[in-house]
Amino acid sequence: MPIDYGTDYDISGKLTDKGDLKTVSYIDNVKQSIKRQVETLQGVYSYISPFYGNIALKLFGLEDNIQNRRYVGMLFEQTATRDPRVYEAVCDYDIPTKKYTLRCKIITDSDINQEILIEGQL
Repeated sequence: MPIDYGTDYDISGKLTDKGDLKTVSYIDNVKQSIKRQVETLQGVYSYISPFYGNIALKLFGLEDNIQNRRYVGMLFEQTATRDPRVYEAVCDYDIPTKKYTLRCKIITDSDINQEILIEGQL
């Protein structure tokens, strides 16, 4: 039985030719879902789950050093791996620019490891 990665509305707000909101499915839905969660302050959607979101967004004014970069990256990784479709995540986070690169391995129907890349800036 194939894995259902879900479908959701495209957060870009783009419309179809018929004027409906576009949707994202499969890998694009996984990317969008993870990006939304890591860029949401944990607790904002506590009615969904007290764990939805990223606690790293509460950490402002950190000194730019390797320990803090690793710590914030680890918090991004923990947030991403809460998604049951993700089994591994590695994050590089740059404190001065607040840019991140998140590489996630997702569960697939085959033995091939599907890696997705999510980049953003907070």
